Amino acid sequence: MAFASQSGSGLLMLAIKWTFSILRIALFARVISSWVGGGPYSKWWRWSYVLTEWFLAPLRNVIPTIGMIDISVLVAYFGLGILESVVTGALF
Repeated sequence: MAFASQSGSGLLMLAIKWTFSILRIALFARVISSWVGGGPYSKWWRWSYVLTEWFLAPLRNVIPTIGMIDISVLVAYFGLGILESVVTGALF
């Protein structure tokens, strides 16, 4: 919580980090839901689809599946890490 003890820019950095962390957790939840049979309309997994579908849908149009494996979630996970580095590096 070192960010919170700083000025407003520290709070902005904390909010950015939390946002990217929540998106990563949502991606992980989508993977788990696909393993246990959850879907986008399940009351337990709906939140993860709502948070991630806006950036996974365009990736699925560009990235082909490998057999039955959809690697767009993996690309999105690493892409979020790169985007977080760029955003936090550009702002601070």
